[in-house]
Amino acid sequence: MGAHTTSGLKILFDGNDPFLQSHQIIRVKPRKRKVPEALKTDTSIQKIILRSFPKLEDDVEQRKRAGRWIRVIHLYFKWGYSYAETAEEMGEKPRTVEMLIRAIRRAAKNKPCNGTPCRK
Repeated sequence: MGAHTTSGLKILFDGNDPFLQSHQIIRVKPRKRKVPEALKTDTSIQKIILRSFPKLEDDVEQRKRAGRWIRVIHLYFKWGYSYAETAEEMGEKPRTVEMLIRAIRRAAKNKPCNGTPCRK
C-alpha cells in the first residue's frame, strides 16, 4: 500500500474545493496556569493530602475524597486540563471541580479549606 502524496491529494481536490478552503491547521495554545509551589512535588502534595484528610487511613469517606483531590491535582494542575475537561474526565459537574480546585488552592496556602483551620 503506497503512501499518500500531495500530488495524490491534488487529484482528489482542486484548490477551489470548499473542503480545502474551510479547514486549516491551527496551533493550540498551551494553558499558562499558576501552580502553587506546594503542588509541584509529590512529597508536598502528600503533605497537603495527609494534613487535609487526617483520618485517611481509617475513614473510607476521607480516603475517597482524598482520591478525588489527587485526581484533580494531576488533571488540572499537572497535566493542564481546564476545569471543564477535568470534570468531564472525572464524570463530575464542572461546578464541583471548581469547588475542589478552590479547596485545593486554599489547602496549598495552608488556609482553611472547609470552614475549619487546616492542621499543621
